[in-house]
Amino acid sequence: MLTYRLKMLRRTMKNILIIYWDFFGDILITTPLLKILHKGFPNARITYIVAGQIPNIHSHAARILEHNPDVDRCIRPDASIFARLLKEDPYDLAIDLCAGKASKLVTKMSGAKIRLLGRLRGMPVHFSCYTCLDGKTALSFKVPIKCNRSVKRNMFYKVYRLRQFLEFADFLGINIRKIPAPKIYLSKGERRFCKQYFRKIKSKKRDLVIAMHPGGRGKHRLWDTRNYALLADKLTEKYNAKILIFYAPDEKSFADSVCGFSHHKLIKASQRDIRKYISIISGCDLFISADGGPLHIALALGVPSVGIFKDKRVAVNWYNYKQRKGLFSVFSRRRYIGKKRKLIAGINRRDIKEVGLALKKSGQALRCKPL
Repeated sequence: MLTYRLKMLRRTMKNILIIYWDFFGDILITTPLLKILHKGFPNARITYIVAGQIPNIHSHAARILEHNPDVDRCIRPDASIFARLLKEDPYDLAIDLCAGKASKLVTKMSGAKIRLLGRLRGMPVHFSCYTCLDGKTALSFKVPIKCNRSVKRNMFYKVYRLRQFLEFADFLGINIRKIPAPKIYLSKGERRFCKQYFRKIKSKKRDLVIAMHPGGRGKHRLWDTRNYALLADKLTEKYNAKILIFYAPDEKSFADSVCGFSHHKLIKASQRDIRKYISIISGCDLFISADGGPLHIALALGVPSVGIFKDKRVAVNWYNYKQRKGLFSVFSRRRYIGKKRKLIAGINRRDIKEVGLALKKSGQALRCKPL
């Protein structure tokens, strides 16, 4: 009965609602699901309710999806969202990727005939989805994640959120032949801004531009700023490259530290507008950063990147159970001493070894074909 109802509803699917609020990188991982839903329901209108978890930093998370052809409308959740949902026609399908208290209420207010909810962080090999058909009967069932035995044995399988997102499309009967990669789309004006920006910093057209983002959300993921400075010096001497140091509004200390330890002149780049930040990254030849949103953005733009990870298993299988194309991983170990857990200061042999490995990976990435 459930399969029959789904087949009947697929024919008349007109309005689809996606609900997810998280950090930039997590929002980007949902873009393959949007593309597959757009192909599976070509006549449906897709609305995305999106916001960042930290308002002062991620208040413009919805702008990540600007110019995306697979999304018809983006809504930022606010006090008036319930009034808007009540005025609009009921949705045919609502997919809640958060499964929080607020998102569950929004899903219910949407009046969708099919409601799928899944809490995807820290889940085991299967996760629960709850669907309500025609607003009369509520059914609870488990959607198994299809993977081989070696993947199931891996304790880090729970972090592969892309595969979990795509299980919703598989459940709805959409045939997934090839898993698309996360992607960001730029407008003509943004491409023009990128060209103008690089004309100012490049002395020659052939000059290499390498970008670094030493800051980030989780301090346990970050690499020492001395290591970034040493790597920047080596890249400048070896490739005669221009080094851009990106930083968010509250990360200026990281950029100042890298520039202070470096023996060469580095270019500090800060853009409050997230779309301008994305536009500049798209024109770089190489991007270097720790695990986080900036690394997701660079790879979604097709820029070869060197990622600094704290765990080898996470580095190999970052956002899916397959190696990400264009990503060159470097394993780093953060060292603490004392009860206050302070970072050991200074460059030691291990730091020099890590910087040497990052330099080697950078060379491989620069020889990599554009994605």
